[in-house]
Amino acid sequence: MSCLHKPGPLNLKKLLLPLFLLSALCFVSGQELFPGEVTAKGDVIVFGGRVLDTSGQPVTGASVEIWQTDDQGVYDHPGDANTSRRDRGFQFFGTSFTDSSGYYSFRTILPGQYEPRPRHIHVKVRQSGREVLTTQIYFVKDARGFGGSTRNLMMELQEKTRPDGTVFFTGEFDFVVNSGGRGELRLTESQGEGPYYPMADLSLYDSDLARVDSE
Repeated sequence: MSCLHKPGPLNLKKLLLPLFLLSALCFVSGQELFPGEVTAKGDVIVFGGRVLDTSGQPVTGASVEIWQTDDQGVYDHPGDANTSRRDRGFQFFGTSFTDSSGYYSFRTILPGQYEPRPRHIHVKVRQSGREVLTTQIYFVKDARGFGGSTRNLMMELQEKTRPDGTVFFTGEFDFVVNSGGRGELRLTESQGEGPYYPMADLSLYDSDLARVDSE
């Protein structure tokens, strides 16, 4: 559970700040967005943002699904020839449900290189069970040279350090979806889900992909 939804000395839910600032405030208040120990290999990313309609109003109760490779560029999918050597400490997919302000958040790792494409995270947003967006998030430093369809789907990462000295990265990405609003905000560009959509019910998986509990 995110500290955005926990009681504490700071009412973070009412602070309309970028996720990297929210995560820093969580540490100051003695709470972390994702307090569990990381079991996945790779660079840890905490990212989030809001799901909005074209009028800029928050879309509450939407499910934001993500799926991606581990740090080796391997998917948890039978269609990936290398799936048998995937990182068993990584969850590979998960879901975050937006709160009353439209916020979602995830902890994951930087996807591995997946040639010839830049690193990316697949995303699907659903509202009341209806799919309203399928797209992908890219990373500024990795995808800048690709241009084209990635230009409006790039997320910039900020390096942060926990009190114990552990380095991680944060990012922010808002989605604008067609949910009945009549505003003028530009819809987030759609992209195909690709061949490795998880063969699982993603609603049963939490938003902390960087940790797998031992059985």
